[in-house]
Amino acid sequence: MPEIADDAGVTETQGGGTEPERALRAVLQRAMDLVEADFGALAVFSSTGDVQDFVALGTGAAEITRPPGEPGSLSAIRLLRWSRRDEGANNTSAMPVPAAANSFLGVPLPLAQGAGVLYLYLTRSGRDSSFTEGDAEVLSGLTTLASLAVRHARLLEAERLRGDAISVFVHELRSPLTVISGIADLLKRPDNEIAGDLRAELVEILGRESSRLMRLVSNVLDTETLRRNFGSIEVARCDLVELAGEAALDSGGGGRVAVAASAEPLTATVDRDKIKQVLVNLVSNALKFAPDPTPITVSVRAEEVRTGAQRWAEVAVEDFGPGIAAHDLPKLFHMFARVGARDKPGSGLGLYASKAIVERHGGSMWVDSEPGRGSRFSFRLPRD
Repeated sequence: MPEIADDAGVTETQGGGTEPERALRAVLQRAMDLVEADFGALAVFSSTGDVQDFVALGTGAAEITRPPGEPGSLSAIRLLRWSRRDEGANNTSAMPVPAAANSFLGVPLPLAQGAGVLYLYLTRSGRDSSFTEGDAEVLSGLTTLASLAVRHARLLEAERLRGDAISVFVHELRSPLTVISGIADLLKRPDNEIAGDLRAELVEILGRESSRLMRLVSNVLDTETLRRNFGSIEVARCDLVELAGEAALDSGGGGRVAVAASAEPLTATVDRDKIKQVLVNLVSNALKFAPDPTPITVSVRAEEVRTGAQRWAEVAVEDFGPGIAAHDLPKLFHMFARVGARDKPGSGLGLYASKAIVERHGGSMWVDSEPGRGSRFSFRLPRD
């Protein structure tokens, strides 16, 4: 899919240099040309309502922000056409539009194999420039093109990310193995050649690096299992407060990591090892990016709101690190995604695996973050 060069006055939101974003820009530009729109946007919604990709072009694009994606948002995605000059028209839209827009046309384009919905919407700013039913039919004809373009672009992007991830994974694997091998050689020396306190410190480092290695391998295995949609979870009743305390200790943060929770147990029927792995992943990430000695807080609480008879528990890991840019937030839970400082170690699998594990338990995971104000990664699980 060729990349469309930006004309004067044409702006794209959210930066956008990935293959899917380039494909979306090409489809969007084609749609704008076909119906002579002066603004257009494309949003790709997953089957759960998350906004996976978003681009905007044309007059007023600079004032447009990524629409919020949330469960149930797909119900608001429908064919919609209005003009401000029409009395009684429904001039409201769930999607952000330029202030100068006088007419609107939104067309949902279902993606292949239940992969979600691509919502294409355009506006015109002229007073006598309403969209017609014919315009809607023209845009509906782009369904096949849009679906193929996005699917092909995602395959290309996945291959690129996979290649990058393999390189990162090999590096990540080599690092703890090098430390473990070096300490093993040192510990072979006679006792009188290594002071007792040094030997204890070496053993502690050995345990920490072994845990890091195991976590990396677990994330890779879980990623492959979840990607192929097989594997099982072994659930049992456990105390989430106790589990949070264990994860705080196992993450190696020492006194930096504190657990904020009620003294009363908060139980859930979950796969204990998998949920602990999620917690350790989140705390380890916080320790990695937040400057020493800023604190990391793991909170566990019972949610007051119920879904029918179902009660929920919320677990969150909060730091005071550099925060995450808004345009990077949707990429965080993608496979092989790595955002932020590139000098920080990481395979780009931990958050993807963590979110998938939580969802396998019937829960959800999200992040709240602002640059310079830290990050809060949260997940909710059905509780007893």
